[in-house]
Amino acid sequence: MLPVNINLEGKDVLVVGGGVVATRRVRTLQEQGALVHVVAPDISEELHQLHAEQKIIWHHRFFEPKDAADKWLVVAHTDSPRVQQQIKDACETHRVWCLVGGQPENSSFWFMAHRVLEDITVAVSAKANPKKAKRLVGEIAGFLSHTS
Repeated sequence: MLPVNINLEGKDVLVVGGGVVATRRVRTLQEQGALVHVVAPDISEELHQLHAEQKIIWHHRFFEPKDAADKWLVVAHTDSPRVQQQIKDACETHRVWCLVGGQPENSSFWFMAHRVLEDITVAVSAKANPKKAKRLVGEIAGFLSHTS
């Protein structure tokens, strides 16, 4: 994996799913200025609120392969392995970067644990161990905040 920073400001991204993890991903993508589309038959209360405030676009239905077209990134967080595979396949067809939730080995990217300290971003990837990455990024950020 090649660690990179991606500028998502104003870019269309898709989150498939409306549960707790999908909601967290929507927040992260919005913090980066992405234009977030959500495809899910049901969504969390927080996502309902964001939709009501016109901060996300909600497609109230199940995923269709054409949903991946013209997106910069797709994040798949459903509870169906079959749907997750359909999303991955659609992304490969459309040449779109895809995170398949819970399956880093099936994903073309994944989110790194990160923290921003003024003009420094600390990011750590521990592949299938997000708790370890989160702990390490906290330790590194703590060290940096004491040395600046």
